Amino acid sequence: MSSRDVDVSPLGAAHSVAASRRARHPDYQRRHLRQEMAETVARFLIGYRQKHGLTQAQLGVRLEMKESAISRLESGDHVPNADTLQRLREGCRAEVTFAIVERSQAREPALT
Repeated sequence: MSSRDVDVSPLGAAHSVAASRRARHPDYQRRHLRQEMAETVARFLIGYRQKHGLTQAQLGVRLEMKESAISRLESGDHVPNADTLQRLREGCRAEVTFAIVERSQAREPALT
């Protein structure tokens, strides 16, 4: 297998090398964290509504939010603030967890 047989971007860098470089960039890390938070809330809300047979309007009433706000959250493009998370916690009787765990030095990316 030659080096050209691995995933190579049109610019010539191996995909894994480019992805690793991107993952170390602070702006990428911030955007990734925001996207992860938004997607987690979106998946929860969609699943919750399906499980309980609710429309977005009905869930909005339960959470004291407008239907359009529920729609934005379910799109996965909107990062909820602490007040919104509290409404989800109370209105859906859900646990909202948050953890910060120190990475082991072996797993931290090398800086170049």
